[in-house]
Amino acid sequence: MKYEIFIVIIILLTGSICYSQYSDEELKVIKENITFSTDDLKKPLWEISDLDLISEILQNLINNRELKVKDENGKCQVINDSKQITQLWEEVHSGQFSIICRRRQYDKQVEHMEFLVNGSPKYCDINDWLVIKAAITAPTYQTVINRNYD
Repeated sequence: MKYEIFIVIIILLTGSICYSQYSDEELKVIKENITFSTDDLKKPLWEISDLDLISEILQNLINNRELKVKDENGKCQVINDSKQITQLWEEVHSGQFSIICRRRQYDKQVEHMEFLVNGSPKYCDINDWLVIKAAITAPTYQTVINRNYD
C-alpha cells in the first residue's frame, strides 16, 4: 500500500512539474496542434428550411423545454419568456431561421441539431439523439430523417 501511494505521489509531482513549465496559452497551442477532431468527418449534414417543418420542430422543442437561447455569457437558458418566444417566431416567419442536422452513419439517427438565425448560431445546439427523438414526435422525426441528401 505504501508503494502505491508513493507511485501516485511521484506521478502527480512529475505531471505538475511538466505542466508548470508551460503557460496556459502555450498549453492551449500545444493541445490545438496535437488534437484532431474526427467527429464531423463523413457525417451527413443537411439544412431544413421548410417553414412548416421548422415550426413543428420548434413547437415540440419549446413544449419539452429543450430549446435554449445563449445569454451574454454564452450559457444556455431555457426559453420560457414570452418576449423570447415572440422574437423566435418573428425570426422563423421572416425566413431568417434554419436548422442544420447531422446524422450518424451507423444507425441513421439525427444526433445533432444546430439552430441558425441569418447563418449564425443564436440558440444552443442539441447534441443528443435521445433528446432530439424524445422532443420531436415520431412522424416529424421520420420527416426530418427522410429530408436528406442521399
